[in-house]
Amino acid sequence: MNRPHATAVACAVLATLLLAGCATHEGGTPGFLGRALEGAASAAETGALAADLAGADRAPAALLDSALGDAIADARTAAGEVATRQVTDPDDAAAQQASLAAIEEALAALVDARAWASGAHDGAAAPVSERLRQAADRLTGLAEEVGGP
Repeated sequence: MNRPHATAVACAVLATLLLAGCATHEGGTPGFLGRALEGAASAAETGALAADLAGADRAPAALLDSALGDAIADARTAAGEVATRQVTDPDDAAAQQASLAAIEEALAALVDARAWASGAHDGAAAPVSERLRQAADRLTGLAEEVGGP
C-alpha cells in the first residue's frame, strides 16, 4: 500500500472510530432524551421548591420570580432540544413525542406556578407544588424508561 492511500485509510478509520465513540458516549437518541428529561425534571422540582418557599413566606418575591423564570427557561431549552432532535427509528420517534409531551406539561405547570407566585392566581401553595412534583416524577420515570439504566 502506498503512503497516501495508507494515510487516507487511517484517516477514514479514525473518523469512524471517533463518530462511533461519540454516538456511544452520548447514548444515542435514548440517552439524549433521558438527559433532556432529567433536566426538565430538575426544573420542575426547582419550581416545586420555589412554590413551597412562597407558600411559607420564606423567600422574597424577586427570588421566587427569578427561580421560576430560570426553571421555565431550563424546561424550554429541554423542550427545544427534544423537538429539534432528528430521529430515524420509529421507537425513537415515539419516545421523542412522549418526552416532548411530558416536558410541555411540566413547562405549563411552571408557567402557572410563576403566575400564582406573582399573585395572578389565588390559592394555597400545596396544589401548585404538588402539580410540579408530579410533573417531575413523570419526567424522571420517563427518563429512566427512555434513557435506559
